[in-house]
Parts: sequence; C-alpha cells; structure tokens
Amino acid sequence: MIPLNQILFLYKQIEKLGGKVLKLFGVVVLIFFLTILTNVSVDLLAGDTLFEALNTLLKTFNIIGAGEYVMLVSLVFIIIGNQIFHYRKNKSHKKA
Repeated sequence: MIPLNQILFLYKQIEKLGGKVLKLFGVVVLIFFLTILTNVSVDLLAGDTLFEALNTLLKTFNIIGAGEYVMLVSLVFIIIGNQIFHYRKNKSHKKA
C-alpha cells in the first residue's frame, strides 16, 4: 500500500506540471473506472455472480500475449504523443 504522504507528494508534482496534465490524468482515470464498471455490469446482467464478474477482469490479463501488450503500450504512447503534439502546436499559435 502506498503511504498517503507519497500520494500527496506525487499529486503536488503533477500539479506543478500544469492543470492540463492533471485534467488529462483525471479523464484517463475516469475512463478506466467506467470501463471496469461497464465490464462488470455486463457480466452481472449476463447472470454471473460478482466473484465471477471480477474474476473475468483478472483472467483477461492472463490470456494476453506479449505482442498484444506491446501493441497496447504503443497505442497509449501514440495517444499521449498526440496530446503533447497538439498542446505544443496550440502553444506556438498563441505566441504568433
């Protein structure tokens, strides 16, 4: 378990980077939790118990191969790089 003072330290470091990074991080976390909620609710509506629905989430990571992990990480880097590119592009247009 991560101590609370480390979490607060990380929060302050992210806040120093700017409000946009914090907002983007918040949106990513929100989408992550909504995705988990959707997967569990679909399993519950299909008739699974809560234990089976939560176990399905964990089994997903057991069956993913190394190539799929590489593609998943690449997609995340492309999305983050796109956000940085658009941020810098908009910043340079504001200066001109």
